[in-house]
Amino acid sequence: MDVKKLFGQNLRARRKQCGLSQEELAEKTNVSAKHIGALETGSSFVSSDLLERFSTLLDQPVAAFFVDPTSKENKELRALISKSIDSEMQQFASSLKNVMSDILQAQ
Repeated sequence: MDVKKLFGQNLRARRKQCGLSQEELAEKTNVSAKHIGALETGSSFVSSDLLERFSTLLDQPVAAFFVDPTSKENKELRALISKSIDSEMQQFASSLKNVMSDILQAQ
């Protein structure tokens, strides 16, 4: 996939997740809405300074703007991470239950 188009798709998706219009993002990053549109369609490419502003404002690591969310490897990685988080949450809940039980017994 063309890196400019990939960046644009990811920028658009993250902007929408954050509930921002192109105009709002443009205002917050001190560029024109037309430039945001050009970035999102892949007809223009982002500068390093603007990339850093997007990363900060949209609370997204720089690398995430260049990851293809539809690739098989990324889907597998997300599934693995999700499974790992679920397992850790179950362990945490179990540990918390034990601590609470110990506290209640000590009273």
